[in-house]
Amino acid sequence: MSRITPDLLADRQADLTAIRRDIHRHPETGFEETRTAQIVADKLQAWGIEVHRGLATTGVVGTLKGRRPGQKTIGLRADMDALHLQEKNAFAHASVSGASIGAPAYASLRTDETSVRASSGACVSSQNKVGIR
Repeated sequence: MSRITPDLLADRQADLTAIRRDIHRHPETGFEETRTAQIVADKLQAWGIEVHRGLATTGVVGTLKGRRPGQKTIGLRADMDALHLQEKNAFAHASVSGASIGAPAYASLRTDETSVRASSGACVSSQNKVGIR
């Protein structure tokens, strides 16, 4: 896997946005998100990240390992299940099911130095701002 840099993320922004919109368009509620889990696992594997599937039925864990022994560990958690809500948006990526939508993605990133929480595609850490659209 190549080194993740701001330029690399900027280069992949369109792809990452398309993934997010696809998942939003095809919501799956808790323990039913097989399509979503498959998309996440496939992308992580394609990016060279070790993947473990089927945790708590539909969970996906990606393990990103550093090159040097003894490096600190970073944990990233994201919910990918939808809520039973009627979507009232007219976005091109609005839910096609008509019954439920994906709530804004919520992820939390925890390291020894900082805590980051992401919601609705934007991410702010306690030490600096990181934009994820």
